Amino acid sequence: MSITDDVNPEDLGSAIRLRRAGRPVRKVLANAGVSLAAETWSRYENGRVPGPKLETVGKIARALGLSAEELLSLARVRAKERQPKEAPSHRYRESDAGLASFVSEDLENLRLPGARARIENKLACIRADVAEIELELLGRREHRADPDETPAPPSGSPKSPR
Repeated sequence: MSITDDVNPEDLGSAIRLRRAGRPVRKVLANAGVSLAAETWSRYENGRVPGPKLETVGKIARALGLSAEELLSLARVRAKERQPKEAPSHRYRESDAGLASFVSEDLENLRLPGARARIENKLACIRADVAEIELELLGRREHRADPDETPAPPSGSPKSPR
């Protein structure tokens, strides 16, 4: 049994397309210094190879900056994404703790080397972006205040004599 036997060719193709991100195949191959016919790549990317060869999967993976196992893992994840989704559960929360819990739980199912660190880094960047946007919105609210309105004296300060 080969390591590629449990991978659906269509899911493998979907993972390849996702990683290629619209870049021209010949350019991806040339930039990585990988020797592979563009027609072969096309057959793999379009899911028309019934029994993917590990050697070819390895070449495609290298061209995409991945290992063969990482590319095959992405294909397995794509297969899971195609499965019918269950109704949203308590896992989906709007709170940050809920988001972190949801991401951590899914990371346990993803077996890509370094994936946890990359996703946790992205999550930290998202949190920073959210904080920055909140500050910007807060600043806009302060500027919207009526300029003619006299601010109320802070509580506990002495009142001015009349």
